Amino acid sequence: MDRIKGFIEILALCFGIDKRVTESLGNAVFAVLKAQSSNLAKIAEFLPGDTKIGSKYRQLQRLIGRDDLTMGDYIKFVLKIFKLPQKLVLTVDRTNWKHGKKEYNLLVMSAIFRGASIPLLWVDLDKAGCSDSFERCCLMMEFAKYFGGFARIKYVLADAEFIGNFWFEFLQSQGINFVIRVRKDMIIFPDDDADATGEELFADLKRKQQREILGEICGVNLKIICSKNKKGELQILAVNGNILDPVTTYRERWGIELLFFYLKSGGFNLEETHVTKPERVFNLFMILALATCMSFAAGFIVNKKKPRKLKKHGRYEVSLFKYGLKILSTILNQLQYYLQDFNNMIRLIFCSENKKIFDNIKFAIL
Repeated sequence: MDRIKGFIEILALCFGIDKRVTESLGNAVFAVLKAQSSNLAKIAEFLPGDTKIGSKYRQLQRLIGRDDLTMGDYIKFVLKIFKLPQKLVLTVDRTNWKHGKKEYNLLVMSAIFRGASIPLLWVDLDKAGCSDSFERCCLMMEFAKYFGGFARIKYVLADAEFIGNFWFEFLQSQGINFVIRVRKDMIIFPDDDADATGEELFADLKRKQQREILGEICGVNLKIICSKNKKGELQILAVNGNILDPVTTYRERWGIELLFFYLKSGGFNLEETHVTKPERVFNLFMILALATCMSFAAGFIVNKKKPRKLKKHGRYEVSLFKYGLKILSTILNQLQYYLQDFNNMIRLIFCSENKKIFDNIKFAIL
């Protein structure tokens, strides 16, 4: 069990919390990977030890009720696992769900890295509906605080919910490039034409064509690029900065939709939680984010050892997240058979850049 202790020691380097709390956090992450659930009662069943399930449940309650699990410590862990590039592609979006009368609504930022969407920052909006410009700007300021400024941003991607004069002006004023979708019924003020909705301006656009104009949206001058797919559906993008192919670039935004899928029905079943208090939702989401990072990291490793099959339609048979989660879950649930695989996996997750170590390690489970 040396690597279990080793994982907890790495957590201790990142999180400035008591040793016993660090152990509880590490055990909670492993239990989530085994249970594939966000329901505390289900997670408790997979915690180690001989104590009763009720005691383990209360242990989880105490853990998510703490006020010393910080975003800064979580970021340290992310940077420990992933060698993120100097310039980051960021996606911003909301995920929401409902349990009984409680409406959950999180504003989330992720980084696109090697085909994965790594959760970076989140905030519980504690309200229904869209985020406002102030909440989005605060999230960006949090990023600047933990990553040394806005110079780390390559560009920001977001859907049509993330528009507005204050928001656009903030991004421009900070020199942040972005590609953000615009609703087709929004009024656009072209530099060389009369104002009209996006749908009206690009009505003559043929399928599989795109056009770029300069104009004003929400009181801000931007490049506006419209494309029409083979089905005849319009996509209008507001672009700030010199981005080579905004239409192709915008497709990277889908990564955060997949992230939400993995956190929900495609992985950890976030909708199963009964936690309601914002600070507890924050901490529970952190545990799930840690488990997500471990799954992606394991996925990168096993995909190098045994590459995924590419199907005829051009898509992989399994995502990197699912690949990593399946391996980790199997190893952890059958640790008596795969202890060496577990030790090797933890070792590689934190030193995968060492080619000599990587090449020398074999996995029985593969």
